[in-house]
Amino acid sequence: MGSYQRKIETVDARQLTVDNVDILAQWCGGMKVEEKNPRDPSDVYVGLNVPTISGGLRVSQGDWLVKQENGVFVKYTAFDFNRQFEEQ
Repeated sequence: MGSYQRKIETVDARQLTVDNVDILAQWCGGMKVEEKNPRDPSDVYVGLNVPTISGGLRVSQGDWLVKQENGVFVKYTAFDFNRQFEEQ
């Protein structure tokens, strides 16, 4: 048995907001999603569909989109992102 340390890597990460959804869509090759609540048309979900090898990711407001060194995009909730990453 041996000891192992998780590889530390620097990633490009951006948090999805209503204001930057178009910029993030362009950055990751994704598509902006807008869905109105049928019970309240003023309540609009804004998110992002990101294509991946396994089909796709749905990124919601507040989620973080991380581009790994190999170019693969991974979604993290704000809670998980803050636990695993720190700003340089």
